[in-house]
Amino acid sequence: MKIAPNAKLADGKFDVVSIGDLGAARILANAPRLYVGAHLSMSDVGHALAAKVSARSSDKNETVEVEVDGEIPGRLPATFQILPKALRVRSPLK
Repeated sequence: MKIAPNAKLADGKFDVVSIGDLGAARILANAPRLYVGAHLSMSDVGHALAAKVSARSSDKNETVEVEVDGEIPGRLPATFQILPKALRVRSPLK
């Protein structure tokens, strides 16, 4: 799946992809677009670049766990920030 098809590993930015309130039928009908990265052109899908992202629940009384790469390190509210050169990453050249 190409969630953020234009993401660059070393640009110092998060590619933030937000999806609106889509019904199940519309999600299923458009699922193939996610695999090729064509979902960013949909009107209910937003994309932005950010060096720092803060997330909170819309309901202050609701506990929302944060999932990061299959792990649950905590719950909202949470702030994510790019720390340049904090992690060495090796990847194949394209």
